[in-house]
Amino acid sequence: MTATPIAPRQATVFPGPELARMVVAHMTAHCPPTEHGDWEIGQHPTDRTIGVVWRVGTSGTAQAGVRGSILYRWLGSLKDAGFTVMPRTDMAVFGRPDEESDTAWWLSVDRWDAAVVRHRAPVQRAAPPRPASSVTVPLKTRPADLKHRLSGEFPESITFTYRPTGVEVIANYPNWSERIPRPARWLTDLADTRRLAA
Repeated sequence: MTATPIAPRQATVFPGPELARMVVAHMTAHCPPTEHGDWEIGQHPTDRTIGVVWRVGTSGTAQAGVRGSILYRWLGSLKDAGFTVMPRTDMAVFGRPDEESDTAWWLSVDRWDAAVVRHRAPVQRAAPPRPASSVTVPLKTRPADLKHRLSGEFPESITFTYRPTGVEVIANYPNWSERIPRPARWLTDLADTRRLAA
């Protein structure tokens, strides 16, 4: 699989130009370049997928953790806007389909769905929810199941937030935090033991 590189903030007219235009418009409006990273749009020559490729910013740094956190923000922004998007570790977009990277270098955007945006619309509550209690637990080890798949980083701590509907588990990485949707058993056990401290 090879991709046709396209100048930043531009899209080709083949195939699926509308999806490319939508991705470019979203990235331009919501994901401006920073000194640590910029983006470039590429399009697969035979299907309708769009590649959002990370590029070195003006600072000239290319650390995996920085790249991973920037790609993660782009991923969340595109998903929230209704795009079907996936991080990619293969180097196909760079013309090297047999190479794999330890962390992601680009995002593959397959489609946009207005229903996803409507589904994610905030729910109006009749009464404000009860305040949640939380506790943060520093991690002295680097559990393999918490290694971030984009950046390769390990969390420095875990925050447990106790709500009436259950416990929410947040992994606190060096530069950002991320909810763990399906925490491992050892995390739920740890949350139970720390509940009294919350």
